[in-house]
Amino acid sequence: MPRLSGVAAFALTACADGTGTGDAGRLVVTPPEATCVSGDRVALAASLDGARADAAEFTVAGEGIWLPAVGRRGTATVTCEGVGRGVVSVSAAGQTALVPFVVRPPAPGLVHVAVAPAALVLLNGTRATLDAVVTSSLPDASTAPRFESSDTVIAAVDSLFGVVRARGPCSATITVRAHADPAARAVVPVTVTRGSIAVGGIAANPAAIDLVVGDSARITVDVFLASTAPPGTTRAATFTSRDPSVVRVSSAGVVRGVYPGRAIVEVSPVAAPALVTTVSVTVRDPAP
Repeated sequence: MPRLSGVAAFALTACADGTGTGDAGRLVVTPPEATCVSGDRVALAASLDGARADAAEFTVAGEGIWLPAVGRRGTATVTCEGVGRGVVSVSAAGQTALVPFVVRPPAPGLVHVAVAPAALVLLNGTRATLDAVVTSSLPDASTAPRFESSDTVIAAVDSLFGVVRARGPCSATITVRAHADPAARAVVPVTVTRGSIAVGGIAANPAAIDLVVGDSARITVDVFLASTAPPGTTRAATFTSRDPSVVRVSSAGVVRGVYPGRAIVEVSPVAAPALVTTVSVTVRDPAP
């Protein structure tokens, strides 16, 4: 059966005497389409021949919208959380109607992006995580960041989680945009070096840690000395938590969960403190 924007075609079934009779009626969704701004909410209502479609099912597809609430009597609330396009599919009585959504950016100055660190210097082959915070005066707008590299040959970045991987000596930039408003952004310069005269590389394991508040885990580090390293060059490393209120780390690399949240631990060789790799630590409340 063809699916129409906000309207599903009326279906007929055959009776024993050969006449036709309507099934539950034509499915109509109001509004049949929507254009909204990040942070808006849109109410949808489904009906069959003018009566509420109590058994209607709502599903959503697309990056810009989601369904925080579906009513029991043919209604649903759609949140326009980020710039983009989406579709709400409404099904009832064997029919399906599609409601297209277009989400536009809000007025300037309502969404802001902050990122740490403000710049990265990485040894070729190592990684680091950018910690981005999106704030908004729009209560229903997305606070998710999006990451993009100016040159993935030099520095690649995970678009959702901000993990930067150094791939070739040179310079690039990572742009961090707000999903709710791509005009709200921050730019982080990235410099990838071949290494130092003393240190050829550093690796920290594990790359990510999950902890319950009060629990601890240890980060192990391998510091690879360069062939030009002076005799006696230390392989020791330093550990720094970007948010000690969430995660604390000892000089021996033991991390402890302090408060629910997420924090980044930076690891650097003592012999080459400009070289940094990172470990992402997530802290959760104990299970009830």
